[in-house]
Formats: sequence, structure tokens, C-alpha cells
Amino acid sequence: MTKPPRKGAAGRAGKPARAEPGAPKWRSPSALAVYGIALATLFLFRDVMLLGQAFLSPDATAPLGFVRVGEEALRHGIYPLWNPYIFCGMPSFASLAYNPFIYPPDLPVWLVTHVLPLPSTTWLVLYYFLAGLGAYLLCREWGAGVPAAVVAGVAFLSMPNLVAVGAHGHGSQLMDSAYIPWVLWLAARVFRRGRLSDVAWLALAIGFQLMRGHVQVCFYTWLALGLYLVVELAWGGADRPAPRVRAMRAAGVAAALGLGFALSAFLYLPVRDYAHLSIRGGGAGGGVGLDYATQWSFSPVEILTFFAPGAVGFGGPTYWGSMPFTDYPNYMGLGILLLAAVGAARMRRPRVVGFLLALSLFALLTSFGRNGFLYSLLYDHVPFFNKFRIPVMILVLLQLSVAVLAGFGLDAVLEARDGGAAAKRTRLALAVALGVGALVLLLGVAPDLWRGTLQSMAHASRPSLDAPTVDAALAGAAADAVRSGLLALLVLAAAWLCARRTLGAGLFLGAVLLFTAIDLWTVDQKLMQPVLGPAQAAAQANERDDVIDFLAQQSDSLAKLGDQLRILPASDQEFRNNRYAGFAIASLGGYHAAKPKLAQDYVDSMAYLRPFQVVAAGGPWQGDGFLNVSNTGYIVVPGLLPPAFPVELVHQGSQAVYRNPRALPRATLVGRAEVVPYDRQLARLTEPGYDPRAQVLLAEAPAGALGPAGGSVRITSYGLNTVAMETESPGPAILRFADLYDPDWTARVDGRDVPIWRADYCFRAVAVAAGRHRVEWKYESRALRLGLLLSGAALVAVGALFAAGVWRARGHPTGR
Repeated sequence: MTKPPRKGAAGRAGKPARAEPGAPKWRSPSALAVYGIALATLFLFRDVMLLGQAFLSPDATAPLGFVRVGEEALRHGIYPLWNPYIFCGMPSFASLAYNPFIYPPDLPVWLVTHVLPLPSTTWLVLYYFLAGLGAYLLCREWGAGVPAAVVAGVAFLSMPNLVAVGAHGHGSQLMDSAYIPWVLWLAARVFRRGRLSDVAWLALAIGFQLMRGHVQVCFYTWLALGLYLVVELAWGGADRPAPRVRAMRAAGVAAALGLGFALSAFLYLPVRDYAHLSIRGGGAGGGVGLDYATQWSFSPVEILTFFAPGAVGFGGPTYWGSMPFTDYPNYMGLGILLLAAVGAARMRRPRVVGFLLALSLFALLTSFGRNGFLYSLLYDHVPFFNKFRIPVMILVLLQLSVAVLAGFGLDAVLEARDGGAAAKRTRLALAVALGVGALVLLLGVAPDLWRGTLQSMAHASRPSLDAPTVDAALAGAAADAVRSGLLALLVLAAAWLCARRTLGAGLFLGAVLLFTAIDLWTVDQKLMQPVLGPAQAAAQANERDDVIDFLAQQSDSLAKLGDQLRILPASDQEFRNNRYAGFAIASLGGYHAAKPKLAQDYVDSMAYLRPFQVVAAGGPWQGDGFLNVSNTGYIVVPGLLPPAFPVELVHQGSQAVYRNPRALPRATLVGRAEVVPYDRQLARLTEPGYDPRAQVLLAEAPAGALGPAGGSVRITSYGLNTVAMETESPGPAILRFADLYDPDWTARVDGRDVPIWRADYCFRAVAVAAGRHRVEWKYESRALRLGLLLSGAALVAVGALFAAGVWRARGHPTGR
């Protein structure tokens, strides 16, 4: 139970203020707060909401290839579970690459954006508003006043971390981050009221967050929720519910978590099955590998970015921190950070402040990754933690904590106007904060005090940075220190004058909101401007060009002959591009953060580039077994290849297209099998003189004799989830299909189920007898079927909780 707010200044920090009798609800303080957060969101993203701009970062446009393939399938009544057009194929549903119609909030957003003339990025901006509104509600639930909660909400939605995540194409990460304050708010309501309806709402929030698909942010939310449960259970006191009541309510939160998992079971059971086949679960110990997981590790020196955003270079070429690169600093607004320190020092609500401080410390230590000790412990001992990477991502928990603590700091300043012993503590904290702000400003004005130290650190961290780039980084750091220090001093000076009753509360709150917006939005604009462009350019980046037109013609011609086409984009940029997939042109390459491990293995071995490397080094064209067996019939090159390459130039335009005459069809019949362990098959495929036409590599010898060689295969239909072929051979043979192996594929020969072998390291094969046969391949996820049953049962359970809550409320109107 929370204490009722006392009168006076502290009363401003109580539960939602009530409108005057007879006043319309739309004019209530809470409604005005919502309007304010909405207007702040609209102004921050005015370029995309009002000026026709869109975010055009590579990560924003990369998924369009998946979307185009999926939308085409949906138009034909096929739900896309598999995408055969990148990496020789990969799951699109189980990899979370494309999951249409599974996220319930998408429907109302789709309806609104198609009825009203709203920009295409409205959905993204909506989640910034929801992030701010969630932080506002969380502050109110924990006792902050309306104005303080508004400032906290605006600060959280404006955090450069969140802004950069959305602007640079990580929409699912942003959307799931917006759920974090909502999940904590609903959990706090369960502990305060113990209502079944709150348990049901919490289950829905957890389930929806999971369905949106960014598992790592969801996992961090559960860690925060788990820590909150511990604090609520352990924290006693005369004003707290009895231990039995706290345990019952903790059980309610745990039940909501379980129901949330069950609601999303139809998605996450397939994801779990695929995880061990992807680069996220195929490494040592079933994870991504600690070195890979910790590439984007925060570092103690980068804590300086909490005080000045450009302290270690502002992204791009000037960044010299410990991560490979970054587009943004983890700046939270120096004024907000120092107000958070005031709120923590005042500790008006010790239980909540203790939780937020513990959460902040946990997030900071975890974010250090390879630069600290905690991440490796979690990686080794916490289930599923080894599937994640980018430790710095967890700082979103710190940023939310700082925003909420800043709201408490604002209320502490308002409370200090009434005097008393608590006011002295607040004023002391303000004096210390003023000193920190003044120090940051001084260091910005006098950069010679620290220039040599940071210059040495920058050169030690990035020896490749030239002197002008380092100078530019240090100059930017000094300028940022001046700006952030000055704005923080203005915020804290207003707080000091307000606490001394020299400045009115309204002017103080207005000044804090204004200076915070200037501080954070200045940084946000620097993050957004490089990736803003005309909305139509997002589609143009994935539109047809002369190469697409040429390849589409070749693909149509081959399909009429019962074959398929696959290409190798030879440049690194094109190899990691999904745009070809959008036109049903299969590529050896592509981009996805959870690509199949089999595909990553051939990328890492560079088996597909081995012939080019040999010729480039002056040797003969050799070792092209993988290129040929993978049905790579066309090679797309930015320029022209030397005459020594035995490939045929067939198109020259924006890029050159060469035909590889040695490439095998997508499906072939082979009369001989060579038994080679999986871990040696890629090397065998690239050995000089190896001819995949004559044989197939298997890990075990097939039963029965094979041969004689010969026969034909015709692909009669080729879809995302199903493929049909007709074969004819003079004797028993192995049908090799150069699409990626996955255990969820099934095969039937003449209507009879047959086992599928993994062949030539990463492809599929089945045995066929002599004569003519029809072979049908089908992608069927057993985990999906089970998940649908579990999700349906969970939905019924959540509905029952809502019904029980209504029934109890009728019998117990207070809900206590």
C-alpha cells in the first residue's frame, strides 16, 4: 500500500490529481499531461510527421526484401514461413525476419494510418509517444506529481539511445523498449492493488512485447521485473502489506509472466527450435560465442558521454571508444542526470529509489561486456543469455531509471519549498549537482585541462585515427561540454531558486522542460539528420534497376525449363543486401542478424570466393565446387573481371553480370556418394579438381547401391514453403537439392514420406529409385502447431482473469 500524499508541496507528488467538480475529463491534469507528451513527440519528429521525410538508414531499408517476398506470398494465400532467396534459404517466421498478422496492436495502427492521411512512419513515432506515456504512468504510480512525471516521460522518449534506435532502422528494438515502463507500471499496480484485471493486463503487455520480436529487450525487461519482485518481497515496514500478501501478489506477477510467455508460444517455440541452427545458438556452448557477443561493449571511459555526448567522439569517423562503431552516445541530458541524483539523494520513496539505483548499477555493469566481469557471469550461468549480443543495449534500463529518478528530483525540489529537515538534504544535493554542472562547463571552456589525456586515450584505442580526426573529436567534446554544462546549470539554478521560494513552481517546471528539450533534442537532431530523406527514397532504394530486369528475365526463362536461378553479388555491399530477394532472385548472400549457421560457415570459409582469389593471385581457375553445386549461375560485379576468369559477360550496365557456365541446376541426380564428415565437406568442395557433377558428399553412406549415373530433374513448382519436382533416372540415385538444409523440411516421394539427408555440407538430398517419380518438399514447423495450441489456451486463461476481475470488482467495489 502506498502512503497518501501529505498536503502542501508534497501533495503534488501524490496520486493523479482530480479535476474540479463538473470539469470535463479532457481538461483534467492527466489529460493535459498526455497532450503535452504527444505534442513533444510530434515536435521532436516533425521532419517525418509534418515535412514528408523518412528514415533511410541501411538497416531501415534492408528488411524491405523480406517484406516484398512475404506480401507477394500473402496475395496468393500463402503464409511465408521460409524465404528461399537469401543464404540459399532460411526460415522467415522462426528467425523473426517477417511475421505478419501476429502482433495484435498492428491492426488498429494499420487501420488508422490507412484511413487518415498519415505518414508511413507514424507507427514508429507512436511508439516514442507510448514510451514517454509509459514513463509518465510509472512515475505517477510510484508517487510523482503530474508535472514531474511529464518531464520524466518527455526525457525518456527523447533519450538519444531510443531516438537513434528507431531512426537507424531498429524498429522492433524501439517498440519493445517502449514496453519496459508499461510492464513495470502494471507490475507495480499488481503489488499495490492485487487485482486480477491488473494481472491480466500485465500478461497481455508481456505477451505483446514478446510478439513484437526483439527477444533481447524482452529479456532485459524480465531481468528488471525479476529485480523488482525481489525488492517488493524483501522490503518490509509498517506501511507495507503483510509478507503473505506480498507473496500472493508476487505470484500474480509470476503468473502474468508465464501467461505472457504462453500467449507468444506460437512464435517462440519455432524461434527456440531455430536458435540452435542460427548464429545465435550455433556457437560454443549453444550461444553466439563470447567474443562475438561482446563486440559492442560499453567501457568505463565512455561514462564520460553521460556528461557530454561527444566525450569520446560523436559517432561515425570521430568515435574512438571501445565499440567497433556507434551512431549515438548514451547521453541522457546532464540536467536530467543531475536531477536524478537529487531524487536519489532525497530518497523520498526508499523502496522505489533503491530498486532504481540497483537496476541502474546492474545495467551499467552488464553493459561493460568484455570490459567488466558481470556479463561473462551472466553469459555462462543465466539461461538463454548466451544467445544475445551488444551488451550496451541494456543501458535502456539505466536511461529509464534516470528519467524516473529525475521526476523524483523535481518533486523533491517542490517539496523543499515547504522547508523542514528534508529540504536541507535536497538543497545540499542541489549544491553538489550545481558544482558538477559548473565543473563540466569549466572543462568545456578550458579544454587544455584534459586535452592531452583524452588525446592519448583516443590514439591508444584507435591507432588508425589520424590527427585531424582526433582534433575534431576533441573539439566536439569541448563544445558539447560547454552546451550541456550551461543548460544543466540553468536547470539547477532554476531548481535552487524554486527550492528557496525565489522562483515560482510553474516557472521552474517550465524552465526544466524547456532546457531539457533543448539539450536532448539538439543531440537527437544530430542523430536523425544524416538518415533523413524523402519518403519515396525508401522505396526507390529497393526498386528495379537494369541488373534486376536482366536477372528477372533469366529467372523466368529458367523457370519455364524447370530450373531456378541463384546469383553471387561479388561486392561486399551487394552481398549483404536483401534487395534481390524482393524480386524472387535467389542470392548466396543477404543480411539478417540471426542468419543460419550453415550459411555463416560458408561465408566465413569464403568458399564462394575461392575461385576468384586463386585467379586474382595469378593461379588458374580452380576450387569452384561450392560455387557450382550451389546453383550460382550468375555473378554480379561492380566493374569488369579480367579475361582470365572463365565466365561469360552477359550484361553490362550499372553493374556487370557474368554467367557461370559450370554451375549445376538447382536440383540434380547423382549416382555416387562420397562419405565425408560434415566438418570437412566445405574444404572438400573447394579442393582443386573436385567435380560435384559426379558425386554428392554425405556424412553417412546411403543404404543400397547407386547408379548408373544419369537422369533428369524438372522443378514443376517452386514456392516459399513447398517445392515439387519430377525425376527420371536409369537406376537408384540421390536427388540433391541446392537449398539450405533445415530439419523442419519434409519430403515425400510418390506420396511416401522419406528421410532428408544433409548433403554437400548445407544442402538437402533424398534417395530415389530408378524410373520416374514425383518428389514434394514441404516446410512444416511442428513447434508452430504446438505453440498455437498453447497460445490459444493462454488467451482463454487471460480472458478468464478479466472476467474474474470484473466479478470480484462487483462484489468488492474497492478492489482491495
